[in-house]
Amino acid sequence: MPIPPNSTSPDDEPFKRDYGPGPIGCYSNGGGFFPGFHFERHFRQDPREPQPPIADILLPRLDPVPGYQRADVTDAVGRPRSDMVLPPAAPGDMLDIPGLLARFDATPPLNTDVYAAVKITLDEREATHAGWEKVRAWAHQHFAIERSLAAMLIATES
Repeated sequence: MPIPPNSTSPDDEPFKRDYGPGPIGCYSNGGGFFPGFHFERHFRQDPREPQPPIADILLPRLDPVPGYQRADVTDAVGRPRSDMVLPPAAPGDMLDIPGLLARFDATPPLNTDVYAAVKITLDEREATHAGWEKVRAWAHQHFAIERSLAAMLIATES
């Protein structure tokens, strides 16, 4: 499915997903345009309404998954492997994920964007660490260097 020419609006169809009542909406490319690459943009449905703290949305993704451990994607207690990439001029304290998210919440919004989520499927023929390093390098270049944005990486099974 081709991407609409101006697919930056949450109202673009067929990319919009309805989360029902609540402050955060999402639109997505559905992963169909580029195999192995899925993009979602999460936004405030009503910019006049307060949004939940971003930590409430993102930190649970770093919680251990009960009964699940894989050395290539989790640590010793089952937390998903995660990392941060920062722009070159960013202060080092931005590596503290809860601190960065608190800073995000304290910053007045410039637009309706809340966060973007990119899911990249790794090549099964490569070791997970090799794919992770490729994704990390891409995220560093694409977000931190080219756009001066911090990016949080989280390894997941699916």
